[in-house]
Amino acid sequence: MDKKLDYAFEFSEYQKHRQAFVPGCPDSLSDAENNKVSLTRSSYPVMEGLKDLFPTLLEKEMPYLQLKFDQEGGELLRSENPLKVAVVLSGGQAAGGHNVIMGVFDMIRKIHPNSRLFGFLMGPHGVYSNKYIEINQEYMQLYRNMGGFDMICSGRHKIETPQQFEASLKNCTDLDLDGLVVIGGDDSNTNACLLAEYFLKHNAKTKVIGCPKTIDGDLKNEHIEVSFGFDTATRTYSEAIGNLCVDAMSGKGYYYFVRLMGRSASHIALECALQTRANWVLIGEEVEQQKQTLSQITKQLADLICKRSELNKDYGVILVPEGLIEFIPEVKKLISEINEILSKPFHQDIRDYVSHHLSWESRALFTFLPKAISDQLLLDRDPHGNVQVSKIDTERLLILLLRDELETRTQDGLYKGQFFPQSHFFGYEGRCAIPSNFDAQYCYALGLNAAVLIREGATGYMSCVKNLYDRNPKNWIAAGCPLPTMMHLERRKGKDVPVIKKALVDLEGPNYLSYVAVREKWAYLDCFRSPGPIQFAGPSSDIVCFLVKPPVLAELVAETDEHEKFENSRSQASLFHRHETNLSELSQARIEQVSAIPEILTKYQYSLSAIKKYKAFSQLVKSKIEEQFPKLRNDYHGTYFVEVQDKQTLLQDVEHVRFEDQSVKTLNQEFLSLDQSRPLKIGVIYLGRHSPGGNNVIDGLIRFAEQRGNVQLIGFIHGLTGLMNDQTIEISAETFKPFRNLGGYDYLGRSHDQLRTPDQQQRAAELSKKYDLSGLVLVGATHTLTDAGFLSEYFLENEVSTRVIAIPSTVDGNIRHSYIATSIGFDTASKVYSQLIGNMLSDSASAIKYWYFIRLMGRDPSHLALECAIQTHPNMVIISEESAHRGETLIDIVNRICDVIVERAKQNKNYGCVLIPEGLLNHVAAYKHLIDEINKNFAVCKTRQETKELSQRFYENDQYVKENLTPWSHSLYTTLPDFLKKQLLYEREIEGLTKISQIETEKLMAYFVEQELQKRKNKGVYQGGFAPVTHYFGYQGRCSHPTLFDCSLGSTYGFTAGVLIDNGLTGLSVTAQQITSPAKYWRVGGVPILSMVRSQPKSGFSRVDLVVPSEEVDLNGETYQRMKAVERGWRYIDHYSNPGPIQFFDNGCERRDFTLDSLFQHRTKITDQIKALCHSIQNDCLFVEHQHLLIAALSSLESAKSVINSMTQNASLGAQNYD
Repeated sequence: MDKKLDYAFEFSEYQKHRQAFVPGCPDSLSDAENNKVSLTRSSYPVMEGLKDLFPTLLEKEMPYLQLKFDQEGGELLRSENPLKVAVVLSGGQAAGGHNVIMGVFDMIRKIHPNSRLFGFLMGPHGVYSNKYIEINQEYMQLYRNMGGFDMICSGRHKIETPQQFEASLKNCTDLDLDGLVVIGGDDSNTNACLLAEYFLKHNAKTKVIGCPKTIDGDLKNEHIEVSFGFDTATRTYSEAIGNLCVDAMSGKGYYYFVRLMGRSASHIALECALQTRANWVLIGEEVEQQKQTLSQITKQLADLICKRSELNKDYGVILVPEGLIEFIPEVKKLISEINEILSKPFHQDIRDYVSHHLSWESRALFTFLPKAISDQLLLDRDPHGNVQVSKIDTERLLILLLRDELETRTQDGLYKGQFFPQSHFFGYEGRCAIPSNFDAQYCYALGLNAAVLIREGATGYMSCVKNLYDRNPKNWIAAGCPLPTMMHLERRKGKDVPVIKKALVDLEGPNYLSYVAVREKWAYLDCFRSPGPIQFAGPSSDIVCFLVKPPVLAELVAETDEHEKFENSRSQASLFHRHETNLSELSQARIEQVSAIPEILTKYQYSLSAIKKYKAFSQLVKSKIEEQFPKLRNDYHGTYFVEVQDKQTLLQDVEHVRFEDQSVKTLNQEFLSLDQSRPLKIGVIYLGRHSPGGNNVIDGLIRFAEQRGNVQLIGFIHGLTGLMNDQTIEISAETFKPFRNLGGYDYLGRSHDQLRTPDQQQRAAELSKKYDLSGLVLVGATHTLTDAGFLSEYFLENEVSTRVIAIPSTVDGNIRHSYIATSIGFDTASKVYSQLIGNMLSDSASAIKYWYFIRLMGRDPSHLALECAIQTHPNMVIISEESAHRGETLIDIVNRICDVIVERAKQNKNYGCVLIPEGLLNHVAAYKHLIDEINKNFAVCKTRQETKELSQRFYENDQYVKENLTPWSHSLYTTLPDFLKKQLLYEREIEGLTKISQIETEKLMAYFVEQELQKRKNKGVYQGGFAPVTHYFGYQGRCSHPTLFDCSLGSTYGFTAGVLIDNGLTGLSVTAQQITSPAKYWRVGGVPILSMVRSQPKSGFSRVDLVVPSEEVDLNGETYQRMKAVERGWRYIDHYSNPGPIQFFDNGCERRDFTLDSLFQHRTKITDQIKALCHSIQNDCLFVEHQHLLIAALSSLESAKSVINSMTQNASLGAQNYD
């Protein structure tokens, strides 16, 4: 029986690399064909009463088995008889499941080459319904070391009824199976033991072996050190949490509340807290033990927030386990009562009915809860009528309660801070990641061992591997533990039933006690640690999670105390709050590496070369430049393209080359005669959103300063805030070291992207004079580049000698210009998000029941969505610019999505993935008009309080809305779900505009899609199931460990900025060309900002201002066209691809993003051909017999240059007018 015949395998290059990885394993399992092994047996007690439930299994003693490498007294595992074995995946996904199957496959083939392996499909349901495939070498190879369960898929069914047990026995007997390996959690392995008892009772030859799976970590005992998948999941979550920690430190404006998967136990939350050193983690088991109420938890967190605010820290990271709500005694009681009340029929309003029948304690709590949460308790119910606790957004509940509590404290004068919370849920993206080396090797060993246990005739056993704290898998110990020894009896539905007890967080255990020892200090200090992405080679590739190898308490306390001394030292370095004691193993390795930069910058034998003068984009832009930049346009230090070139070559050119523009020659002579002994002072200011690699701008400037000498670097703390308040620090290599090659802007901090008002420009001039700055470097996106142009003009007009240079840095990837290939951060962010999307796609194909709606950061343009789509191949990607070009309404887009869902449902594919850009609503005309009208209403607000009051008025008074919006906008507004109305009104930028990043477009789309599908179902044209799950990937990626590319780009841009300032240039943006080549070959220089400005609207600027535009996706460009050529095929056949986590020491670490390759690889090839041709002409002319040949060559080259100049000028002045 075949599965997914239409699955088109399109593995990423890194997936192909991982498929070749050979996992390590215990010595006893390493060479089945030549090594001899022996089994040692020991007794373990079984709980009283279990023998009655497993009479056949426990008729004789079931010894604990341990496999030992024993060349002298042991036996070879090879056998003369081939084995027939089947595997089944049961329960939720966990990384490494495919490697368990791989281990079984490889071992039974080593036992006998003719052994056969079968896979039951869709979980236990496949066992009793006889749905299976045979797994051959070719099929197995596709899934080696791959994440997900999509090889044979899983299911949550159990084998429970007599008919199901009988059918399972028949099917296994018909296949003549020697063994069945059940890969699952506690419930699944309990079921495996019952199946083993049934098979043995009926004299079946099939042996049943279990393997411990669950990312929750709650399948743990003296025999099972950890369940597989936990390591990969927690490291995936910890990477994202660590990025949020750095994000919080960089912006110092948000509290991140992160809910983590793990309903029955808090192991994941505790593990992630230890890995990232977040400010606080709520431990469900502790809450239950201390009988804490929701009110007490709220006050506890409010106390933390208030104390941090007193320390000028209105930011932080708080972790919340998914199952917290069930650990709160009063909430557990409330849920129980609601379930009981709603189990009976009723005919009145559900809220009134439930409230009337609750006990007074539960009624008080029910009234206390925010309506959005109490609605979930009433309306979100499972098929059995019970509350779906896992769907309760506990992190949002805490945020709502904290807002009320902090508001009360503010009114009482007890809190003077600002509370801007962000909620996150990390769950599905960790279940199907490419397994870490630990999980890949652990699972492989579990599978090898399971096959050996079957060969030895064991049944009713769990495959166990111990000694996992040893980083070398050769030293692990393979064993088999009788499943009954792990069980106890629980009373369920009036019967004693055997269950494997869930392992909750041990409140006397080393992990919890380690956390308790430091949590008060972590709460108020910034001890944040960013573990970085999972590595498969080099530093951190073989680390072991704390659940297996707890932290050394003394070391953890010592590191925390060291950080406390550092943070409280009031030294200049302590401003940064990042101490080397808090760096992860990967981070420590990264800060020691030196990012590659162009070879020409490393030799100090370079000079700038003026290339040509800028050309205005259009006649209209030209006239506006004359009005708005009268000084800058007439200063040749700000109007010429320049490149860093070899100094000796330039000296020869100045002497021998004829220059059509004499200013070029004048500039080049000025550059060549530069006095590099004079002192330089360079200021740096970060504006706008964080971008991975932005820190390395400082690295580049430091390297420039060390090379040149006599350079002082001054940083403005927290961006514009530091500028306005004169808060600066002196930048040094020593203080910067813990930040080199790492994510975030927390070395200096940043502010919103604004430096354009007269007061701000005047302040910049005052401080530039005060510090005698030679230059000021502005790091940011298009707003920052625009501001740099106007600030350059202001300085020239007011005779301020400071030169202004801009550095393009934004994850949005929207700084696109003929002379600027890319911005810092886009490469990293796109790869972080693509890894997470790839994980989700694997999860979707494994669970085969969810539709994932994923929104991606990117404000207006869709570059990130487009790039991630090319990397991962989702079923659909919405490109905002395409929708705008088509003139689509939101309903049109919804119908497009529904059409795909309906067609997939006809193929029994009730799952899939849709990517949605953050700025979609701004490209849908009706919604853009609505947002614009709302923003105009809020433009009159001068204070936050006025904004808050107007938001409340809009939200609560429909008549007010009707009076202040046009009829068509009001009509649209009334169709919106409640959550979107709140986000449009309450979430606002510093300028008072709607905060687009906070609009949950993915939820809106899922909401409208569900409504449309219901209509189609009512018409009988759709019979599928639709279970949407929404995600937003944004903040997790913008402070990630930057890729090698972004590190090099940041360092190169910083170094180049120093060179431009040293040469007296202003009003330029740095650039690097030929960047699809290795960094040593990049060509760097400066681009006049005047060449980039356009006349078009931009937020924060007047309509008449020239601005550097946010470049949208080019629908005629190679990247978009490349995607469109294949995306139709993604809709109905799954082409899912997972690029994997960013690597720094393994294959693929130098890989560029597809957008960059599409846009510039062809251009680079042509440039290289031109360079080679010119070199060839130069060589040919060296030994010519007749001078007329030289004259002909010179004339031809001059003609070619003249044609290029003419075409450039015509293309520029002929550009369209965008007003």
